[in-house]
Parts: sequence; C-alpha cells; structure tokens
Amino acid sequence: MTRTGPHPLAFPAPPHLAHPTEPLSIWFTEPLGLLSQITRPATGSVEMARFITDLAWPALLELRGAGSQPLCIVHDLSLLEDVEPEAGRIMSLFGLSIRQHIDRVVIIEPPALHRLVHLAISAVGSALGLMGIPMELAPALPGVLDQYALRPLETHQGG
Repeated sequence: MTRTGPHPLAFPAPPHLAHPTEPLSIWFTEPLGLLSQITRPATGSVEMARFITDLAWPALLELRGAGSQPLCIVHDLSLLEDVEPEAGRIMSLFGLSIRQHIDRVVIIEPPALHRLVHLAISAVGSALGLMGIPMELAPALPGVLDQYALRPLETHQGG
C-alpha cells in the first residue's frame, strides 16, 4: 500500500548527499555516524545500496580520518515498500565487511511492513548480532535522534 503526503526530513539542515534519481538522502552525524533516509515511498534498490556503500561510506570514513571512533549507523526505512533482493544482499555483505567500524545500527521500520521485507530486515539484524554489532529496530526517527543525541555534522567543505 502506497503512503502519500509529506514526510519530514531527518533534520532541517539539507542532506550532505542526495541520490540524483532515487529518494535517498544521507546526513553525516555528530556523534560521528551516518543517517540514511528514504524520503518518499519506494523500493530499496541496488542503486540506493550502492550509493550508501560506494559513495556515502567512503565519505564518512574520510570525515573520520585516522580516528577509530566507532560509528552509529541509522537507516530510516519508514517509507520502504519493498526491497530488491540484490539490494538486500549488497547491504548484508557490506554490513559484515565494515563491522569493525560500527558501534550500532538502528533501523526505523515502516509501520505497515510487508512480511517478507520484515523477515529480511530481521535476518540482517540476526547476522549483524552474531558478528557482535548491536542492531535495534525502532518505530520512529525522532526518538532515535533524541536517544543518541544525533545532529547533522557541520562540514566545512567549499563548494
């Protein structure tokens, strides 16, 4: 079922990265981490997964520099309607490959999630948990922002 109407962005500040064709925005956060948000009802696509793994993640590591601070990753999937199987596989393998950098992963679940999508998210969570990465499912983004005191990272890049 497609949900319509305005969806608030994670922060009033514009995203640090936005996919050019898919409804995906990325903010780097303080404490240091990454928040991805699907900004309108959509299917999680390979293009979205690659945007996170190939562009957003390297940019986050560059911001972190030589530090070893563990990172908090938040994925706001509240408008997710479905997931391409290959996108799920990419994100699962990616999560396992970066586990040494991660403090926790928080997933904001869609309220009316398709049963198979819910099972896929739960399977990823179980795999991450077995690798020692805490993953939690949360019903809404504002509570997560408050709980972890997340705010957009102020970057000082020229444009």
